[in-house]
Amino acid sequence: MHTSHNKFNSTLYDRSISDITRWLLTDVKRIRKHNDVPLIVPLTVTFKVGSIQTSQCLGQFEHFYHLMCRKLVNNIDRRNKQHLYPLAIAFVDNPSTRYKSDKPKLFGTHPSVAPHVHSVMIIHPSIKRKFLERYRELEELWQDMNPRHGTIKISVSEMLYYNRLIENYAGNEDEIESKLKGWIGYSGKLQTRFDRPDCDLFTILPPSGKNRFDRF
Repeated sequence: MHTSHNKFNSTLYDRSISDITRWLLTDVKRIRKHNDVPLIVPLTVTFKVGSIQTSQCLGQFEHFYHLMCRKLVNNIDRRNKQHLYPLAIAFVDNPSTRYKSDKPKLFGTHPSVAPHVHSVMIIHPSIKRKFLERYRELEELWQDMNPRHGTIKISVSEMLYYNRLIENYAGNEDEIESKLKGWIGYSGKLQTRFDRPDCDLFTILPPSGKNRFDRF
């Protein structure tokens, strides 16, 4: 499928990044009303070079998300536990999609660097302590899922910095929004290369029917 980069609507993209940021922060503010402090977690998972197509990445991440939830939430299948599912948005990125004239190809046969997924999660206060105790186990979980999987990166300093900011949310709201918007814009940059991509470039978790909060 031929897709011209020139057709990309940058204004619409900027608006969607702002909408996603505000949607995530609405969940943070809702939790803060109860004097609880959720955890904002920027997270990136990678795949081994040449091991996977872009169209498969988000499905692998969603599988990882469900396994992670089972580690964090006791009796996860009970309906009264569904509000504890981490709220997350994940974006696929493929460094092999670089412009060659005006004909980018979404699926590079031999990518110089394999695709990966950037995400941000809002961890509910009720499972925050368990997440902080066990987040180092997530790389093993990711790698054990599939031999195609590479690494997982969680910026602990960023995670804890967000945590400090959220403790005084009213005083730090602008900084939190600016910082989160920057991460989401960076994570979703593959969308700026295609007007009509061949596959989904982002996903929202938990899936419909198990949401902790309404879709944006």
